[in-house]
Amino acid sequence: MAPREGPFARGTDGWFASVVSPKPIESWGSAFRSVAGLAKRHNTLAFLHALAFAGRAAGDEAGKALAERADKAAADVMRG
Repeated sequence: MAPREGPFARGTDGWFASVVSPKPIESWGSAFRSVAGLAKRHNTLAFLHALAFAGRAAGDEAGKALAERADKAAADVMRG
């Protein structure tokens, strides 16, 4: 299965954008200014790391593509 095939691949751009969005926080960099911001950053990164792990554990091309997207999203959050 090619990385952009299958039911998960359809429409994931918007889904990943919503997961990576810092809203209602101004930016990921400003997440360090409040307990709620830190919690949102922590939970978002934990979810993305779990998603990447599950994708790698799948052992197929679709899983690999999912892991790469989740890793990129996590890197975006960490950059702030």
